[in-house]
Amino acid sequence: MSDARQVLADPQLNARGHWAVLDHPEMGPSVYDNLPYRLSATPGELRGPAPLLGADTRDVCVDLLGLDPDAYERLAQEGAVG
Repeated sequence: MSDARQVLADPQLNARGHWAVLDHPEMGPSVYDNLPYRLSATPGELRGPAPLLGADTRDVCVDLLGLDPDAYERLAQEGAVG
């Protein structure tokens, strides 16, 4: 049977650079799966840790859904979003 310690210590996964450690604002250093493919022309990278719950709510409401920014602020003050 495997547990997380065995998986994180797997020599093959470590040799392939499978794991990345990113600093999460609430959990501290956290292990993430790295990008599964490494392409020479477009290598890619992990941009950051998983977002906190609600971190993108304003962007979604205002930028994607077209809610007026003042209306969003009123909703946030009422505790309806945020």
